[in-house]
Amino acid sequence: MPELTKELKDLIKKQRAEKLKKLDKPMVPIPKRKAMSIMGTPSDQIRRLDETAAEKTDDFDQHGRYNWTEQESHGHISIHQAKQLLTVPKVDASLI
Repeated sequence: MPELTKELKDLIKKQRAEKLKKLDKPMVPIPKRKAMSIMGTPSDQIRRLDETAAEKTDDFDQHGRYNWTEQESHGHISIHQAKQLLTVPKVDASLI
């Protein structure tokens, strides 16, 4: 019985550690080819589609990280703060 409880506790600790792992970077929302079962060897078209999807994902990620570092260097915290007007908007008198 003590061996089983020890194994159960180790299993619970392992599962908790897996749940608490943080992702290095989130998934990039780029359209991809639907995963389908393939009989035989994959065609050249499938290989090209997969390669271009991987390249687009990398380019998108690098561009996003570049924009992120640029915004941080200019002191912008979020995209909403960066797009906010620096002056007070004019209010039409008919709305008051």
